[in-house]
Amino acid sequence: MSEEIKIDTADSLLGKLQRGRGAGFLAARQETPSTIWPLLVECITHDPRLDKQIESRDDFYASLTIETGMKLDPLSTHLREQDDKESSDWNTPLTISTLGSLAKRNYQDAVDILRDYIVWGKSWSCAIYELALTKNPKAWVKLDGILCKRLGSDESAKEELWWLDAKEEPWKTWCEQNSQLHQLADCLPLPPKPMEDLDYDSMTVTDILRLAGEDGPERLKLRKAVVNTVKPDDFDFLLSQVSINDPKRSAIALAGLTKLANPAMFDWLRDFWSHNPKMPGMLRGTIAKAMASLPATQTLPLARDWLNHDNWHFRLLAERLMKQHATFDDVPRLRQEITKALADSDNRVYRLCSLVEAFKHLPGIGRISELESVFVELLYSYGRSRVAEALLAVDRDFFVRTYAQECLWDCEDRTRVLGCEAVDLTDKVTAGRIKQLSTDIWEDELVRNAAAKRS
Repeated sequence: MSEEIKIDTADSLLGKLQRGRGAGFLAARQETPSTIWPLLVECITHDPRLDKQIESRDDFYASLTIETGMKLDPLSTHLREQDDKESSDWNTPLTISTLGSLAKRNYQDAVDILRDYIVWGKSWSCAIYELALTKNPKAWVKLDGILCKRLGSDESAKEELWWLDAKEEPWKTWCEQNSQLHQLADCLPLPPKPMEDLDYDSMTVTDILRLAGEDGPERLKLRKAVVNTVKPDDFDFLLSQVSINDPKRSAIALAGLTKLANPAMFDWLRDFWSHNPKMPGMLRGTIAKAMASLPATQTLPLARDWLNHDNWHFRLLAERLMKQHATFDDVPRLRQEITKALADSDNRVYRLCSLVEAFKHLPGIGRISELESVFVELLYSYGRSRVAEALLAVDRDFFVRTYAQECLWDCEDRTRVLGCEAVDLTDKVTAGRIKQLSTDIWEDELVRNAAAKRS
């Protein structure tokens, strides 16, 4: 199993780099490369992310690797010595994806390490995926022979290469050059066929609920259909469809209830929430959204009462309601709860994200020091854009003077977008970064567009 990763303090250079903060990137530029390299290797080989499926770090660390001219030998050694033994281990994914980010930027040493890893590594298919993203045939030329050796059967091909499209490179070239892979291509799953388009507009809400099933994309269609079709007379039926035993059907029904926003459902949903503390996460989210659609006069008293509840289940609903309806009168209690959450040894990052979002609807109230603390300390980089949005709302001038510039180098796309939109362009370093972001072909499109508007 992967070892527990120790996150350094928020004011240290290592701590900033682990959090993916732009301030860490900028500070690293001021240090000698020999000082930065051990810290960078630490971050890349000991994944500091809380949510490894959502948070970004690979481009962030790859860019700093390029700027400092760091050799990649320690990353190669890490793959050799710490390769994952179980599917639940997370010793190597960030190292592989960072090497992939370097490979697409024509870092030949990264290409070589990934090609070598494909021969023996447990996550070899991930390395192939990274090389395929480079769009450079030289990165994956002659890998077809190695791939044949790694694939033990048609079934393993299905499991390991689920992401490959036989009509796209590099698979297309491999199939042309390798008869074994050409045969294996037939066993790869075909891209899903588009689902039959039903005439949802002609259906009643009752008809739509009958179609509630297991398929995720279909449920999304059904939710939209309910929203477009629902009428006030459907209220009682929709409420009757909300059940702890069928969260998928309930989610569709709650989408209709959210559109109706009928105050009559408040008591029923409040009691349902109170009596089902172990409800599935999907149900929690949809009920909270339905409750938040109701007037603040109904929901705010409940939110204020439950915001510091001993049970997190009750606090969760209070936070969602505060996020939608908080007023200036709620600022003291929100600040108090943020302080408590920051001091929590379990580091309630998702609670912090909800609490700070309440400030997005309280523009111009002035500087809130607790928001600054969350921006600096938050371990969950994906949530940092929410804090940045809150800081922008309460005191735009202060945000522009303090945090906007570092957002341009943040590890998360959304935070970089906010930086592009808010930053003061009179600084030469800032102007240069905006120009770089606007022309980087590997940059996220939203970031590139936001930078282009300011350049």
